[in-house]
Amino acid sequence: SRGRRGETCLTLGSGGEAFPSSGDDAMRRLDAQLESFAGEGITLMQVYIYLTNYCNDPLPESALEELKTYMTAVRERGVKMLLRFAYEYSESNKKGPRTRDIIGHCEQLKSFFEQNAELFDDTVYAVQLGMIGLWGEGHSSVHSLNERKIIKAVADMVPDDVFVMVRTPELLTKVPEEEEARFGVHDDYLVGRDDEWGM
Repeated sequence: SRGRRGETCLTLGSGGEAFPSSGDDAMRRLDAQLESFAGEGITLMQVYIYLTNYCNDPLPESALEELKTYMTAVRERGVKMLLRFAYEYSESNKKGPRTRDIIGHCEQLKSFFEQNAELFDDTVYAVQLGMIGLWGEGHSSVHSLNERKIIKAVADMVPDDVFVMVRTPELLTKVPEEEEARFGVHDDYLVGRDDEWGM
């Protein structure tokens, strides 16, 4: 579960769409990524699960079933996920969750993970904080969010033996002291070439 990885996504409640409003099929995108990196022998896939369609509503059972189906497909393909949940995906889309919406979803997802513990263990390598802002990167949220409460809710959502990653050292300072041992930072865009987005 280390080394190079692919990247793909699923938008819950969209009829199997990958990135929100893209029209791409999530399963086809997953398979295309695995085929593209087959020569590298990757066993890890960055997976964004977009909750965009449920920004201000509880997750329906159909969405959780969709997530279970997707995780089962990932397991069948023999890879594990760096899992990130997100809502916002475009600066022009002004719809986003409030802190209470995110906390409510975290509570639902905690129950889902507990009910599907074996599937979670088989398919999730680590969980990224996500949830906050564009692409779950922790910035540019439509609404002002309580980051400390969200970090605490995500820590509670994720099983105790699974590591959680945040995107910046600033977010790391907001992790509750009792949870610090299982939190770390992920570097989103380190590349081996000059690029305007490179860090």
